[in-house]
Amino acid sequence: MKQRSKPSRPLRRGRAAVAGGIGLVLAIALAVQAASSAMTRTNPALATTISKSNGEAASRLVGALFTGRLAETKATAKAAASLQPLANQALASTPLSPQAIAVRAAGATDPAQKAAILDAARAINRRDPLLQGLVLEQSLARKDYPAVLSTLDSLLRVQPEQGSVLFPVLEQALESPQTVSEFARILDGTAPWHIDFVRGAVRKPELRANLAQVRLRTGLSDPGFDNQLMAVTAASGDLEVAGKLYRHVAGKPLPAARLGAIDWNSALPPFDWALATESGFHASPDPSGKRLEVLIRAGKGGRIAGRLMANPGVPFAVAVGPGVGPFAKAEDFQLVVRCPGNGSVLADARIGKIREETLVAVRPAPPGECAFLSLELMGRAWRGEGDARGELEQLRLVAR
Repeated sequence: MKQRSKPSRPLRRGRAAVAGGIGLVLAIALAVQAASSAMTRTNPALATTISKSNGEAASRLVGALFTGRLAETKATAKAAASLQPLANQALASTPLSPQAIAVRAAGATDPAQKAAILDAARAINRRDPLLQGLVLEQSLARKDYPAVLSTLDSLLRVQPEQGSVLFPVLEQALESPQTVSEFARILDGTAPWHIDFVRGAVRKPELRANLAQVRLRTGLSDPGFDNQLMAVTAASGDLEVAGKLYRHVAGKPLPAARLGAIDWNSALPPFDWALATESGFHASPDPSGKRLEVLIRAGKGGRIAGRLMANPGVPFAVAVGPGVGPFAKAEDFQLVVRCPGNGSVLADARIGKIREETLVAVRPAPPGECAFLSLELMGRAWRGEGDARGELEQLRLVAR
């Protein structure tokens, strides 16, 4: 079996640098400039000869040397100190060389001079990773989050494969509520890294609240991300924000709190139906959308369908029609209604043997305590007693 190749040593060092918080410049430089520094180490004499006659070569050389020394010293100023003459030589023939400018800035002993160089360079070049790494380090020191995110956006548009190095920095920034507006401005879906980042961030509990606020302010759209964000936000108990996400993503109001039939729409759970999709345990609407096709293989069981619905605010019952069967026992199919806010069970009816429409009374719950109600259909088929399959008609809410 083919073994997965290990990351290069420079890339592994770069990741460690980010994880330890000891040098974003090191991480970025090593990740994207390992090849250049390798050339300098293998043939420094030739590289030096080239640099004397060619400004572009001198620029590459000074960047490669800086990268190599940065890996050893872990200090930008120390790595750049002895390279100032070579940086000046490169700038003499190539005045806008981003790598030479980066080394000049890194070696500046006066903080004001370093800041002035980087501020001017940022307006000239937003693509060179080494220069942008220094700009990023400066912006982080200033806690200038708009500049941090703009710099990372520029880097990742050019080097999207560096997400593994740079996403931890973005995630750290997203933990601060102060960055929500800037993330909403940056994450507009115009770069491939935007979707990659949010798909990873939504799996981190500490980021979900701010990520939800970002999504509410942007048109960034990805069905997998949107569904997961809505689901985890609702599961955390923040149903108000989850409802806002539904309205923003779906572009329509929440399903109305009214008596009548409930369709089997499953586009955006949990305010639409979340349907089981396992092999041998699944449910799906028929083409008309008025019936739910259910299959439960022998030995399978659990929640076959569930959704949140607004509390009608009046006494009601759920009308359940026959369809799935045969069931050997009444408890093999259940309808459960809960109040998510406090977990109380408002209805728990065994409906596995019904042969005609049955009304399941729901205990009243004040909307102030339970703005939403949870409806769950539970089913199982015992091993050795055959599969459960069939079609369920739409559930109906009726006054009582």
